[in-house]
Amino acid sequence: MSALEDPTATFRAVCEELKALEQHRPSLALGEGLSPKGAQTLKTILDAAYLVFVQDGHARLSMRRVASEAGIAVGNLNYYFRSKDDLLEAMLRETLANFIGEHIRQLTDNEHDPSEALVDIVSFYVADGRKSYPFFLQLWGYAGADTTARDLVRDLYRSIGRLVRQLIQIANPDISEEKATLAAVRIFSLEEGLKLLTGLEDGRSPFQDPENLAREITSEILQSP
Repeated sequence: MSALEDPTATFRAVCEELKALEQHRPSLALGEGLSPKGAQTLKTILDAAYLVFVQDGHARLSMRRVASEAGIAVGNLNYYFRSKDDLLEAMLRETLANFIGEHIRQLTDNEHDPSEALVDIVSFYVADGRKSYPFFLQLWGYAGADTTARDLVRDLYRSIGRLVRQLIQIANPDISEEKATLAAVRIFSLEEGLKLLTGLEDGRSPFQDPENLAREITSEILQSP
């Protein structure tokens, strides 16, 4: 059994862990020591890389294409990022940090109800899938490119997976590690599937309210993990 001695303290620790992770976003970490103009250029590059990644995929993303989207010279881009791989990793970690920032707000709003915090997180991902599903389609494709890409995507997902499992354990202090992991897998499968279906819907989706469906099923999983 995995019995949490102090779920409240664990919840606070989870929040602090997320805040620390969010503060290590590339636009902040790589921006240290840069001038305000340099920091803005860095942010512009990361935004441009995201757009190119979503529109063209990782295989067609190039330093020249990103530089053009950012409105800067390739040489200027190379000052910030030496290679396409470095740029891709920074862009993906910046995107993760955007989600982490939203999760911090959700946890703060539900600091006395970890179950509701997790339900909010799952519902948020499904709702966000309406606009961000092209990014995740490209991300999953990128994960299959090679072992380096796979390991990076796995690392990105690990922090969210850890968050989900920790919230399950906080909501159910006496749950075993095995059951907490199984519940996390079920919730992830629900969220990823609904996110994709919601993003691809063309007005004929069988789900009238996928966000609410996500909330209901997540609550059921938490009640009987």
